Amino acid sequence: MNRFENLLIEYREELQELKQTVINYQYIIENTNDIISIFDKNLNLIYINDIQQKISGFSKEEIMGKKAMDFIHPEDISRSINLFQKAKESGEGFGGFRLRCKDGSYVWLEVNAKIVHNKKGEPNAILVSRDITNRKLIEEKLKESEEKYKIITEHANDLICIIDEKFKFDYINENVHERLLGYRNKDLIGKHVGLFIHPDDLEFSIESFRDAIQKGESKGEIRFQNKQGNYIWIDFKGEHFFDHDGKRKHFLISRDITERKMVMQQLKDSEEKFRILYEKTYLGILLITKEGVILDCNRSFEKIFGFAKEEIVGKKYKDIGMVPEKTMPILLYRLNRVSKGKKIPTIEFKVKKKNGEKIWVRIKSSLVDVGVNSYIQIIGEDITELKNAENLVKKEIKKLKELDQVKTDLITRISHEIKTPLSLICGATEFLSEYYKEFQNDKVNEILEILKRGGHRLILLVKNLIDASKLDYSNIQLKVQKENISEIIRYCINEIKFFAEKRNHVISFDFDEDIFLSVNRERIEQVIMNILVNAVKNTPPFGKIYINIKKDNEYVEISIRDTGVGLTEEEKPRLFKKFGKIERYGKGLDVDTEGSGLGLYISKKVVELHGGKLWAESEGRNKGACFIIRLPVIA
Repeated sequence: MNRFENLLIEYREELQELKQTVINYQYIIENTNDIISIFDKNLNLIYINDIQQKISGFSKEEIMGKKAMDFIHPEDISRSINLFQKAKESGEGFGGFRLRCKDGSYVWLEVNAKIVHNKKGEPNAILVSRDITNRKLIEEKLKESEEKYKIITEHANDLICIIDEKFKFDYINENVHERLLGYRNKDLIGKHVGLFIHPDDLEFSIESFRDAIQKGESKGEIRFQNKQGNYIWIDFKGEHFFDHDGKRKHFLISRDITERKMVMQQLKDSEEKFRILYEKTYLGILLITKEGVILDCNRSFEKIFGFAKEEIVGKKYKDIGMVPEKTMPILLYRLNRVSKGKKIPTIEFKVKKKNGEKIWVRIKSSLVDVGVNSYIQIIGEDITELKNAENLVKKEIKKLKELDQVKTDLITRISHEIKTPLSLICGATEFLSEYYKEFQNDKVNEILEILKRGGHRLILLVKNLIDASKLDYSNIQLKVQKENISEIIRYCINEIKFFAEKRNHVISFDFDEDIFLSVNRERIEQVIMNILVNAVKNTPPFGKIYINIKKDNEYVEISIRDTGVGLTEEEKPRLFKKFGKIERYGKGLDVDTEGSGLGLYISKKVVELHGGKLWAESEGRNKGACFIIRLPVIA
């Protein structure tokens, strides 16, 4: 009896443990985040835990007894059947499919299926399904990112590659590598990176990879061989990582910096040259901070100003006593502008050397970059001798001006003194010719004609001398008013007509339009007459003179072109100078050689007083000349 009671007690305890185990499993099943479901041999749902309602939205009553395929995405049915078939054959299966929710959306499930047999020996499928929708979304985004990444890397301007743990190329952005280096995938993938690195840079490259392993990243500059066998400089930056298989990899982005390296080398060479110039130049150079503290000076500075470098470095430039107090505010203002990057002109002033001697200097200040800092560079030149020479020249110029003024005053005075008796002589000659004809014969008429021509020539010379003197000292005040330029030209042609006809010249002026400008009529007539007379004199008989007018919104151009002896390149610079007469007497040219050499000088000055310009053009000897008068159109 006791043995039976013990067995009963043991059975009850085991039953209680089993019940507790069932309760525990039931609790786990109902509170897990995974969907646990059981399907019969026809794939009808016979059990499902509560979590499915939270995931799918269906209650147990809505789905119990329904077929699994009624809730699986159409595209995943074939995959699901294979999953069940595999589980049936091997006892378990693993896969995934999309489950339809009550609202019509789908969630991704990761499924573990296991086949068990019920009391009747029929196979039931137990499925443990996990919602992996978020993971799938991430995977899709990752896939899209990988596609974008591939597009970006293949169209980037930088070289991008992945090196494996054996220092072999695992990936390259082929398009860029081919464009910059000439390599395709087959040329690099699986090859050791050391085969392409310059021997002198190999040790540094290995150290960089070690840094990447220890610190997670590396960077540097090395020479890499392209397919043509030439080395180019690349600037690389790399990061160390582990791939999804746990293998160590190195991601590298590199950029071709060959041109930059060449520029840097040129800059280095330039800096060396600058250092040589800095020390060898005759100019004194001072380097100061923006606060005015002296950092450095060259030997020429020491020589010019008498200060040793050790005496001034570290001091403020205004405290060494070189610059006069009255000049200091100007200097401070200039240096303040330079420190802000402004450009300033050179300046000349007196400074005091260490020994007290005062000298003239020309100073140029500018902002220079030294490394990452900016400083003010002051370049000084001793111009004391130049200043003394300038003062001497100024004194000589002043004396020459005084002499020139004496000469001008003398010419003006003599011209005025001669003008009156000349007028009387010319008047008397005209009187004799008119009222004493009965006493005249051929000889007397010839003498009277000589007297008249000579007198008029002298009066014109005197007038030109007076005009030239006035123009030299800007003593002519123009009174301008609106005048018809075309009418002035026609008047001048008419005035010179007799002189031109005597030399069988034809003057052409076909311009009917009236053009009005603000000018001094008398002076413009004088200019045109001077040029026309010049054209007639310097054109052999049976020549032609053409006058034309061009007008735009700003200027009126009057051109007077002849078919005369023309101008050589040596003659052109003398044309408009005072007494710049070009001597043609005795040179076999059939021209009138008379003249003082003042007409064109006066003409140019008059045109310039009107705000215009006068110049001459010629292709050379016997090819004629063209004088152009340009006058401004003033509203």
